[in-house]
Amino acid sequence: MKWKPIAGLLMPLLAMAQLQVRDRTVGGELTGYYWMDLTKDGRIDFLFGFHAGYQAARPDANTPASEDWERNNPVPDGTYGDLVQALNTFFMDADNRPMPITAAMKLIKMKQEGKSQAEVDERLARYRSVFIAAPKEACASGRLSTEECRARGLAISTRPTGPAK
Repeated sequence: MKWKPIAGLLMPLLAMAQLQVRDRTVGGELTGYYWMDLTKDGRIDFLFGFHAGYQAARPDANTPASEDWERNNPVPDGTYGDLVQALNTFFMDADNRPMPITAAMKLIKMKQEGKSQAEVDERLARYRSVFIAAPKEACASGRLSTEECRARGLAISTRPTGPAK
């Protein structure tokens, strides 16, 4: 009987630990859950490494590939400190944490480039649909495999997916 109060305290902690781990990646990209677990120095290191890697992948200038690279570059202008603050603000909203860090960077860049709030909101809604709503629906309907759903920490359909025997 003495273990019940201890178990009652440990169970929520274990559940919280699983929640933090489950959504650290989506589609192979690190998410806001990962971002929020980093220290301030870890966040700057992440951005430095991301930027260095992105620059290293830059195609030769004046080619169609370089034009695509420039158009799709998610890195906003400014200092790493500015970007850390912007990402912190974005991921303070728990609804945004399942999204990739690069998606947040693209939204920040849109604002920086003077896109209208309506355009930013439209893109945010699209990202939430792709990275949050669609995977939940796919797991609930059985369209995603059990392994994929478990990796995302999402509910798995109990509906049989194979032919009836």
